[in-house]
Amino acid sequence: MINKNDEIIVTIEGYNSEGQGIARADGFVVFVPFSVLGEKIKVHIIKVTKSYAVGKIVQILEPSKERVNPPCPYFSKCGGCALQHMNYQATLQAKAEIVKSALVKIGGFRDIQNVEIVPSNKKYFYRNKASFPLFIDDNGNLQVAMFKGLTHDPVFIENCLITDELINKVAVVFKDVANKFYSDSKKHFKYLVVRAIDGKVLVTVVSDVHIKNAKVMFDGLKNGLGLDENSLGLLECKKISDNNVILEGDVTQLCGIKYLNCKIMDINIQISAKSFFQVNLDIMQKIYKKVIKNAENKLVVDAYSGAGLMSALLAKSAKQVYGLEIVKEATEDANRMAKENNITNLVNINCDVAEKLPEVISMVGENALLVLDPPRKGVDQKVIDAILQSQVKEIAYVSCNPATLARDLKLLKDVGYQLKEVVAYDMFPQTQHVETFVKLEK
Repeated sequence: MINKNDEIIVTIEGYNSEGQGIARADGFVVFVPFSVLGEKIKVHIIKVTKSYAVGKIVQILEPSKERVNPPCPYFSKCGGCALQHMNYQATLQAKAEIVKSALVKIGGFRDIQNVEIVPSNKKYFYRNKASFPLFIDDNGNLQVAMFKGLTHDPVFIENCLITDELINKVAVVFKDVANKFYSDSKKHFKYLVVRAIDGKVLVTVVSDVHIKNAKVMFDGLKNGLGLDENSLGLLECKKISDNNVILEGDVTQLCGIKYLNCKIMDINIQISAKSFFQVNLDIMQKIYKKVIKNAENKLVVDAYSGAGLMSALLAKSAKQVYGLEIVKEATEDANRMAKENNITNLVNINCDVAEKLPEVISMVGENALLVLDPPRKGVDQKVIDAILQSQVKEIAYVSCNPATLARDLKLLKDVGYQLKEVVAYDMFPQTQHVETFVKLEK
């Protein structure tokens, strides 16, 4: 029996969904953060439950050849990255194993041997968006931070290695401007949310009071970054509730641009501070090309279509596309995008997917391609029921959570859908997160 504060020697046999090493001691599962497959390690047990224990590395007795020195000085303190202690190829193998394990153990797909994983062109500095919590330090200065893993305790940072270098520069300049010109009100600043694409930047300050003298802040940012009013936007989001939702209220334009205008795969789009948009442009486009390839000359129903980028891209190769989205503002954005890009074979429908899907499938026919790109929680049970009712024969599912993906695939497998293809994508290098594309047929 393993007890808290025991020190034991284990060998790492695999990885859990958080990228932690999995070991076994007397048949009991032990999770070991920052370990690498195959390593023999002495660990100090810091937590014990009925089903597993967690150990902290005391000594690496037999290190893996894949182990490297993490380049980030905040690694293991900040909760943003989990895999910087291994080389990039090893991180890809770990993520492929995470996807495979979920499909086998949760989904019941016992015959999966290996999962292909597509690497990211950028291993660092790839994120086009960052949300930095803001804190006042012991000296009364505002500091840009990240959270320690599984806490809301700050880690003050100067540079995040997985975040776009322009965003890192914004964080430094903002901190200087806030400390210089906002000595009385900077304590009200809660988060700094920055999005940067093609050299243009949206800066949103989340505060519990209205930001006064916004022109002072805008000019400070503009001069410090070397940008003009056509490449920089300053916005505010007044936070009312004390919760974990960062941009929960209305976002108000203060100075400069309101949107980032850019072109993605020949589609002109507008990205706002609150728009959902993938953080890794390289991998996003690789996934979209995969989905598009499966939609050539077909009728397509794009569930969870959001602001409509996927639907617009699908419309370039499909016969006809129907985008289903419950958020009214997102549907309006999708319609505007379609109009601005002269897309005529796309119909965006503001609706509850669970209620509308059977009707749309009955209209287009069961031979249509259904595209699912849900949030991390996966597909709602009502939508699964709607899929079963519709009897659609072909599904392309894009997921950012292997566990909920596997859960949903099991439900579909049990009613006759067969898994035809699985490809993982490294959307989030250096972290434990992974994006997955699967193809199902009935």
